[in-house]
Order: sequence, then C-alpha cells, then structure tokens
Amino acid sequence: LYRLNAVAANNAIYIIGGRPTTATVSRKIYRAMRSSSGALENWVEMGSDILPEARADAIGLAAQGKLFVIGGTDGSQARASVFGFEMQPDGALAPLTAGATLPAARLRAAGALSQQQDIYVIGGQAGDDAQADTVYRALVVSEAFMPLVRRQFAPAPTPTPTSAQENHPPRQPTLL
Repeated sequence: LYRLNAVAANNAIYIIGGRPTTATVSRKIYRAMRSSSGALENWVEMGSDILPEARADAIGLAAQGKLFVIGGTDGSQARASVFGFEMQPDGALAPLTAGATLPAARLRAAGALSQQQDIYVIGGQAGDDAQADTVYRALVVSEAFMPLVRRQFAPAPTPTPTSAQENHPPRQPTLL
C-alpha cells in the first residue's frame, strides 16, 4: 500500500485509502489502537469499503472528534470531494452526511490544522498535473464542516511616503 495517508487521533492511527497496486485505488480505512504499553494493536479494517469513493494522494486530518478525507485521486482523476467521519470513543468511524467540497480538485496537497480548528489545504496538483498555488480554508464546527473557500494572498502594497513623512523620517528607537 502506498500513496496513502495516516492520521493519529483518539489513541489510534488511521490509514486512509492508498494504492494496493499500481492499477487500483483503495476505498478502505484501517485502524490500529494504541495499547496501554504504547504498542500498536492489530490493524482492523473499518467496514468494507467505508470510503464512498476510492482515494489515494488525499489529505487526512482529525479535528473536533471528526476524521476528514480531503481531495486526492480516484485513480483516474483528481477529486474535490471531502468525506467526514465521526470518531467514536472505541475508535469506530461513523460516516457523516456529505458536505463541503474543495473549489477545485486537488491531489498531493498539504493539509494543516490551526489551533482554532481551521483546516487549510495548501498547494498540490490539479487534475492536469499542474502545480497549484492556492490555499483553501474551512472552519470545523461542532455540527458541520463549513465550505472550503479560496484564500488569495497578495503581497502587501508598498507604502508611499507623504510629504510630511519625507521631511520627518521616523525616529529610530534608542537602547538604554
């Protein structure tokens, strides 16, 4: 299995999708619970084909008791879909109603989670293998996954000094 994603959450590790062979893409999620000694227990398949669609090169993130599978490829094209699962105390996964999608398909993107529970999808590739220079952001709230929106980061404009600033340059701080 390669081109998978792994997420550590709630005393477990989840393996999401991936490619068992070069010709196939998996719809499976596996879980291994961490024992009290710190060792991983046996891997367990989380239901037969728990992912609604096959996924490789996707982002996996956990936030507020939910596991998200974002973007990736189904083996033939890049996808924009987002799958969500409620993580149960015993490590089981309960599928959530389909929600937000990415504004554009992405695979091999980076994912990040802020302390405020914002999910960021950064870069990656579009379906034509072109590198993407986008950053998408979504808020994770207790009952829903908010739509992912494109954030455009433009450089800050260069300030133009006024005549008063030209005549009176800012003072440099004095160290005592």
